[in-house]
Order: sequence, then C-alpha cells, then structure tokens
Amino acid sequence: MPPERPVPTESSVLADLWVDLRRVSDALGLPERGVQLITRLRTRLEAVALRAAQQPRRPRVACLVGLDPPIAAGGWISELVALAGGEDVLGAPGAWPRILAAEELERADPDVIVLAPAGMDLPVALVAARSLASQPGWLMSRAVREGRVHVADGAVLFGRPGPQVAEALEAIAEMLHPAAFRFGHEGKAWMRIEDGNGT
Repeated sequence: MPPERPVPTESSVLADLWVDLRRVSDALGLPERGVQLITRLRTRLEAVALRAAQQPRRPRVACLVGLDPPIAAGGWISELVALAGGEDVLGAPGAWPRILAAEELERADPDVIVLAPAGMDLPVALVAARSLASQPGWLMSRAVREGRVHVADGAVLFGRPGPQVAEALEAIAEMLHPAAFRFGHEGKAWMRIEDGNGT
C-alpha cells in the first residue's frame, strides 16, 4: 500500500473525512483498503483521546491557520484539539476558519497557542510567526509568557484533512500535554518558540 499522505477532500469535520476516504478508495477500486485505513486511523485517534481525557488539566487553546491577519482554525482542527484534551477558545468543530477581530486573541488569553499557517511547512511557518509579535496584547498573553507557543507544519499536517489526521492529533497532544505524550513529532512536525515571536 502506498504511504499515507493528504488526499483531496471537502471535509470540514472528521465524520465527513471517513466518507471521503471511502469515496476515494472506492474510486481507486480498493474498497477493502479504504475500510482498513479508516479503522486504523480511528483506532489511533481513539487511543490518544482516551489518554488525553485522563489528564488533570484541559488547557484553553488558540489554533491559528493564518497569521497576517490571524485566522482561527475551527472545523476538524477544533475537533482534534478537543480529542487531544484541549478547549478551542477561538474556533469550533464544524465552523469555518475566520479572521479574528482586533484584540480577540488578547481577550481569549489562551493557555496554549498553536500556529499552523495553511500551506506553510515548518521552516517557513517559523519565520512567518514573527508577524504576530505586533498583534495587540501578544507579548502579554498567558501562552507567550509561559512559553507555550508552538509552530506546526501547516502544509502537511494541517492542510486539508486526510490520512495525516492521526499525526496531527498526536502533535497537538504533545503540545498540550508534553508529560503524557511523546510520539516523536516535536522538531519534525512542530516546534516550541521560546520568546513568542518565532525565535
């Protein structure tokens, strides 16, 4: 079977993703493999969600898929945040990404910020993250003060949903609960930025 990689889908929620994967596998004449892939992915998601539910804290998370202007993720990414044991304070499962109003990020004051700009791999996203340092209240936010700002590969992990959703969930779980999750994605799929402005 070829390596798992993003496939074109129109999914905005995980339930739609499973339908899309069945549709793609059926179109390729590989319906059994589609079922096997979905079963494998759902098992991985459920394993992370079960362990995340046992963590003592449920951090408040801001996940941005755009940086200039800031754009809240929503949709399936908000679902992953919830499965990873977090509360998305700017987006919601099934909701479309939206541009944030001025000072909205400051008012939300999340415990953790995940920057996963659409179409940007990790090195490019790290450079782009510097643009947020000028946003209202950025340097005063709890996540920045406590060193809990993370930049992720928005091109592979957080583009359109596909077979990479398991790795995306694992990466978010590592960011939210570093003592409980170690999948090896840190440094490859995401990085913590110590000073909150991309360095």
